Amino acid sequence: MKNTVHLIVLIVSLISVILISGCSIFDKVEEDTIEKTSKVEDKMDIKENKELTKEIKSEKGLYDGKVYIQDDYVIATMVVKEKIKKDLVDELVDEYGEKLKKEYKGKKINIQAVQDGENIANKTIEGE
Repeated sequence: MKNTVHLIVLIVSLISVILISGCSIFDKVEEDTIEKTSKVEDKMDIKENKELTKEIKSEKGLYDGKVYIQDDYVIATMVVKEKIKKDLVDELVDEYGEKLKKEYKGKKINIQAVQDGENIANKTIEGE
């Protein structure tokens, strides 16, 4: 009987040690994943144009948007409200295309507009 109690205490102790060390292994894996993701983002060198992003976000027909620069590319995205007509979206795309073309000479510019999960405008301007 006494041996059975010692055996149970030993088994419970071993299980506790395994569980505790197992949790710390998962924490280490999570830390490594976060560190690797951060390194990849640093290598990508993506910069946001906060001024134009703020301007796009303030447009009445848009929910959201962003302008960012990566290497030789400038990308502008627009999330369009449901009831906005395609003509207005095309005007916005053209307007921001001209602004970006002036500000980022020599870079390839891509402007995309999405409405209800569908890409409704995609304009590319080659760097000059």
